[in-house]
Amino acid sequence: MKPPAELRRARAVVRALQRLGDEALDPSLDPGLARRCLDLARAPLTVEALALEASRARGRELLSSVGVVVAQGVFTAPLEWAALYATMGLRVLLKAPRQQAETCLALAEAMQAQGLPVQASTGRDLSGLEALVAFGGEQTAVELAQAWPQARLTAFGHRVSAAWVTAPTEPSALAALALALAQDHLLYDGQGCMAPVAVFVEGERLALAEALHLALSQAPWPRGPLDPALGPLWRERLGLARARGRAWSGAQHAVLLLPADALLPRALPRMAVLLPADPAALATLPLSSLAVQGAPPPHQAPRTCLPGQLQLPPFPRRHDGVDMVECVLAAPPARIA
Repeated sequence: MKPPAELRRARAVVRALQRLGDEALDPSLDPGLARRCLDLARAPLTVEALALEASRARGRELLSSVGVVVAQGVFTAPLEWAALYATMGLRVLLKAPRQQAETCLALAEAMQAQGLPVQASTGRDLSGLEALVAFGGEQTAVELAQAWPQARLTAFGHRVSAAWVTAPTEPSALAALALALAQDHLLYDGQGCMAPVAVFVEGERLALAEALHLALSQAPWPRGPLDPALGPLWRERLGLARARGRAWSGAQHAVLLLPADALLPRALPRMAVLLPADPAALATLPLSSLAVQGAPPPHQAPRTCLPGQLQLPPFPRRHDGVDMVECVLAAPPARIA
């Protein structure tokens, strides 16, 4: 018996993902860290998961083409979108960021080698596409809606992530939590909407800060070069912590203890910011994901996970609360998440 079309395409997609090598890596990251991030990102994209998720579109009016407008940041971000939509049988165009095009170009080449209609370009021409899935700021969404009004647009604006934890008193549990939080800060060097901007702590913050400082000091991969534009902000935050809290710094990381009113909704590479567990401060964040250990806060996020899993989103899932399949079904256009 001939296998379903989704299954045949899913097998081709997974073969393409397996072909990705160093040419697909983000050169701003340590190569070992970048390879680890790539392996983690494609791990949930199995033949079974892709085929099952794509099959949900059967019997529904499916659009024939989609453009994925990729933002600069987490280099593996386009993998799950291209993989799912190629499995669904759509023609896919990856609009790559000019300063970080390597992954999109390598992914499109690998997909084409398996006979899948996936292309990548740094150009701005999105004509002929029936759907657009866009990442970036609100201005990007406005410009796309104006330039391509005929396309169904789903735009994801700026969001951030955080952790809400209870500091254990038992030493081994404290060390385990610190290792999990360290992974959340290490992967992708803190880039993207799933990197924690703050860790809200119930209990003894000082002990957790010291354990996290140790865990980050023992990171298996070096941090990529710090963008010179971030140097002043890095020094400003260190100075603020020294004046209003505590600061631990290493050659390539920092751990800060700050009051809740010092919350800044931007993650810096390998800088962990520990705040008191303040629900009002948490509620000010436009959350994408929230890592929770212990009693959950009253304010929830579109995605909740355990510490250590912030940068490892499952598949399938709702991205910031939006169903990925529904983005390419015939429906009223212009949805901004």
